[in-house]
Amino acid sequence: MFKLLIFLNKTNEEKVIAHFNNFILKYLSDISETKVLAGDVESNILLEHKYSKFCEVTFDSKKDFDERMASESGRAFSNDLMEFHKFINVILVNYVGKSF
Repeated sequence: MFKLLIFLNKTNEEKVIAHFNNFILKYLSDISETKVLAGDVESNILLEHKYSKFCEVTFDSKKDFDERMASESGRAFSNDLMEFHKFINVILVNYVGKSF
């Protein structure tokens, strides 16, 4: 299993929040072929950096993720991130091997 986690930096800019909701979530939904929803970050008191929204997408494997990112929607998402990357933090998690 492979996960893509995206955190939207804390902001009051409606334009940034709207872009996250209307474009980032749409691209991720298209790429994953599932409806991707965003949650409001309720608290991150122990983190120095603050976030307002979060979403995650699960893929079968890193290979599956890479193939989907090579699609038309994946390329559009990558192009969009060239401008929007300063408003988000992305974490990729690869679950490999056996669980304990």
